Amino acid sequence: MKTQIIQREAFDELPFGSPTDTLKSVLRKKYLTKVAKWLEGKNDGMILAEESNSNWESALTIIFFSDLQKILQDNNEEDEFCEKVPGMCADVARHLIRKKIVLSDGHFCWDKVTWDTAVIVRALLKTLKTYPDKFSDGDRKELMDSVTKATGWLFTRFEQWETEVKYPFGPADVAQILLTAIYFKKNFQKDFQKVLDTQSFKDEDTSIEEKICVYLLKRKEITKKIFNGIEEDIVSWGDFFQTAETLDSLATYYTTLDKKIETQNKLSDEIKITCKQAFRFFEYEQSEDDGMWGTHVDTMRALYAYVKVPKLLYSEAIKIHEEPLDSEPHKVFKALRWICDEKQCFSDGSFLHTMFLTIFMCDALLEVHNNWSLANDPIIKMYDDVVWASPVRTTYERTKRFAAENEKHKLADHLEIVKIELEKKKKQIFSFKTIAILIVIFLIISRMLGLLDYNITWEIKNLQSLIALGAITFALFAWIMKK
Repeated sequence: MKTQIIQREAFDELPFGSPTDTLKSVLRKKYLTKVAKWLEGKNDGMILAEESNSNWESALTIIFFSDLQKILQDNNEEDEFCEKVPGMCADVARHLIRKKIVLSDGHFCWDKVTWDTAVIVRALLKTLKTYPDKFSDGDRKELMDSVTKATGWLFTRFEQWETEVKYPFGPADVAQILLTAIYFKKNFQKDFQKVLDTQSFKDEDTSIEEKICVYLLKRKEITKKIFNGIEEDIVSWGDFFQTAETLDSLATYYTTLDKKIETQNKLSDEIKITCKQAFRFFEYEQSEDDGMWGTHVDTMRALYAYVKVPKLLYSEAIKIHEEPLDSEPHKVFKALRWICDEKQCFSDGSFLHTMFLTIFMCDALLEVHNNWSLANDPIIKMYDDVVWASPVRTTYERTKRFAAENEKHKLADHLEIVKIELEKKKKQIFSFKTIAILIVIFLIISRMLGLLDYNITWEIKNLQSLIALGAITFALFAWIMKK
């Protein structure tokens, strides 16, 4: 009994605590609810992001609150917080509407930034859809007017992207426009059509979502990598953050396509292949030392996409009997362990007391909670699965064997180079021999046919000069042989 208590205490000191609790339970109780209360702030009627006057952080906060509320209600947890969420989200939505910028052409935006505006539009739409009874008819009309004109601005920006907007924004901005268009069309189709009716491309056959998707596919960067002896194409869009955002948007758009329509089926195939190649980018590039992908925010967004995208593509892969994408357990765990390290994920729930990092941490942890298969298992089973799935199990003997194998490969490579050089030398010698024999044959035949008359006489007139000439000739021959 005493041994069991000691073992239990030792396990409780490991990351994520109790061996019998599921990872989902630990993430909710130890991280998600704590960070939600930190984001809520201590000023009644104003969340923390509002106090810091950040519109996009306010938007992502209320998206997080509404998603978390459903999870907590399903598990009968944090009733007091759940009761406050609808009112908080509606208040923030009204605050964001007041903060919009009215442009000279009649469009609206926030901070004149594409990424921010797309996120805010989506947050407003999600809040209206989730908590419609928190808005009066006048509020709803003002909200829909704001998101309609802001979405029109986003579409106009995309149409001008290559000529006027591109610098200093990147693929992540375009990806956010796509995500917002997909959400808007799916949940408010009539209002979305009103946006399209005001655009210059309203009569075109190609949808705005498809145009954005095609643009992102064209902007991908392809590199070659050797994996298990096979060369593969790896796709990215600049850094980890940009790639994660773009991959998320393409995979989300993939789920909306009708595979029975030939043009959409062809596009869906290209998206699927690209998503798989971009997914490999995260599998190759994670740091083995600390589980990071690039910077702090890169790692959080990469983990979010690395867990989410396989889920988006899963059902279609099963339907057509393809092996589905799957995130590697040890990579997810290493990134998760790094994010949740107590040296940076503080006891108040924040990540380094930094708002924007905390917001992106929320998205990553929520995605792991909802969509990582191992999150449903008890902690002790998760540890077992991660260890057994890990390709890196280092021992002293393995290290020595690896070093010996590495040296063997180096020697084999060197031997191959020596063989190639030897073969080159053989060819050079054969060439010299062939030329010499041909010259001799030419002289002999010419003499026999009477075409050439010559006499060979030997008379050394200057021995020293002859030796010098011989040395030069020998050196020249040696130099040629080295080539």
